[in-house]
Amino acid sequence: DIAQQHEALRDGEEIDMEEYSKAAEYMGHEWWVRASHQRIIDRIDQYYLLSADQMHRGHPPWVFCKNNRLPKGWREYTLQGRRMFWNPEKMRMQNQVPE
Repeated sequence: DIAQQHEALRDGEEIDMEEYSKAAEYMGHEWWVRASHQRIIDRIDQYYLLSADQMHRGHPPWVFCKNNRLPKGWREYTLQGRRMFWNPEKMRMQNQVPE
């Protein structure tokens, strides 16, 4: 354990550098894993603790509409097996999905 290595070094004893390196590597790995786990937990908490308004911020309102995933005025049709969209701005049908 690295604490014992540090204590021995403070007391003026000789320490095995290879053993110290292994202990330091283990501690560095443990700290990295703990920090990563905590970051993941924080991100999950931040995501699930968002209010509805915070979730909607930055997105067009139609994204969250369960019935219609298209922007306002757009309509989806199936014509002869092809998926087509009514573009209200251009007043015509198109086969490209609206952005």
